[in-house]
Amino acid sequence: MSKSRADRVELLNIPDYRQGTHDGLCTYYSCAMLLATLHPEYQSMFGVGDRRRKAGLVVEDPLIKHFPRDGVNTTSDKALASWFYGGSHLLTAKRLLNRIMRHDGHKTRFVHAQETKHDNTFDVIAESIDQGLPVLIGWNTGDFGDHTVVVRGYKISQLRWFLLRDPSGDERISWESLKATMTARMEVLRVNPATHAGLRPDKLSHVDDGWKIERWWHQDGRQDYFDVKELFASASVRVAEQEDDADDDE
Repeated sequence: MSKSRADRVELLNIPDYRQGTHDGLCTYYSCAMLLATLHPEYQSMFGVGDRRRKAGLVVEDPLIKHFPRDGVNTTSDKALASWFYGGSHLLTAKRLLNRIMRHDGHKTRFVHAQETKHDNTFDVIAESIDQGLPVLIGWNTGDFGDHTVVVRGYKISQLRWFLLRDPSGDERISWESLKATMTARMEVLRVNPATHAGLRPDKLSHVDDGWKIERWWHQDGRQDYFDVKELFASASVRVAEQEDDADDDE
């Protein structure tokens, strides 16, 4: 848990993809949102290409192209049909995402865990959010089956809330409500922060009655989150110095 936890943190500009009313593709769309956030070049690939891999046609969608095959789902069609009707667990999603990263030469790696209803689970997920890394969570709701969402933030008030990008449209869920609906351990899929050197989304935080927006940036010899106001102030100083140097050269 971070030393001075904000009472609200949101990761900004996470893509919002929605599943249909009768499909089991919540994990697909959650994976797509996560990939598009960390590696935006994938954003234009989802749903592109012929999934059947006919002669002369290619699958461009990385999630379909690299979806794990087994003895039953031996083709893209069969794998996609299985995913459409039956959904997919996050352990499979972790293997899929890591396969895409290896294939495309990215160092980013994803880790999977089965977490309990213990409050430490909330802290584990919130810590990833503090690091600017969205998290996928999946749980079994009993009557409504399994569901997967992207956690893009948290809020701590009288209740503790996860702020979501949910393929079914919900924007938040309380930790207490989540624990009450879970019928088994929660699946948590996180980015290993030591492996991801690429983009992280802007972060909006509320601490001690004040708001700040931070941007992932390389400055002062390190890659970290910096207050946007400070970045602009620093940039303004550099521009002014350059203009002064130019005046001196004239």
